[in-house]
This record gives sequence, structure tokens and C-alpha cells, in this order.
Amino acid sequence: MSKKKVAKKATKKNPVGCPTKYNKKACQKLIEFFDVPLKQIREKEVATNTGVRVVREEKPTPMPTFEGFCASFGIAKSTMHRWIEKHPEFSDAYRIAKQLQQNHLVQNGLDGSYNSAFAKFVAINCTDYVDRKEHKVDTGEKGFTLNYNLNHDN
Repeated sequence: MSKKKVAKKATKKNPVGCPTKYNKKACQKLIEFFDVPLKQIREKEVATNTGVRVVREEKPTPMPTFEGFCASFGIAKSTMHRWIEKHPEFSDAYRIAKQLQQNHLVQNGLDGSYNSAFAKFVAINCTDYVDRKEHKVDTGEKGFTLNYNLNHDN
């Protein structure tokens, strides 16, 4: 019997770990998650002296977060950040989602729907906004004033 050498087909090795949940639809799902109305109308029944009446209230919709998106998509936040680095189309969708989130915060903050101190805290920690304080130093010399900004994000 003669032994023939059989050429093995080059097979692509499967990566270690669970298969990725990433696909092109993830970009659209990210944007859809953040593209929510600023307000929602809720109706509730209120008891009055003459009976029950329906009262309509306008409330801000919950501000979408990246933690919320990750939970709804079944991924860790670290996975989302890997997708941002690896997939340019997802990176673009992420930037759009950040803009939608920032607009949500600003619009609801400006009309008083959010507590101002909390809105400021979220803006500084979740957006590219920074808290700046300008300090003026008078050196005592005529005509010379030093102005500088302290950025708290460094």
C-alpha cells in the first residue's frame, strides 16, 4: 500500500471565547436607543370633591445611558468600548448617541425638568462639558494682571 500525502485544507481557527454579538444592526440599535422624545405625557386619575378626573402631566423621559444600552443589548460596557475601537461605523454611531444624550440633558436641564445641581454633575461626568473657574491675580504692578483657568477634568 502506498501512502499518499493528503493536503490539509487551511481552516480558519475560531477565536477563543464566546462569539461576538456585534453586527451592523448594533449601530442602528445604539442610535435608536438614544433617539427618544424629550418629554412624555402621562395621564393619571385624581380624586376631587366632584368625583374623579384625569390629569395630564408632562414628564421628562428617562435620559438614555450607555450602561442602559449595554444591559438591553446583553453586553458589558468594556465590550462596547472594544467595538468602538474595532468598528469605525460603530464609533460613528457612538458619537451620534453621545450627541443625542447631551441634547437630552441640556434641553431638560434648561427647562427645569432636572435638578440643576444633578444636571451639572451629569454634564461634567457624562459629556465633554467641564467646570471652569477663572481666577484673577493682581501682581501689584501697574497694568499687569494674570488670568488663568483651572480645569477640573485634568
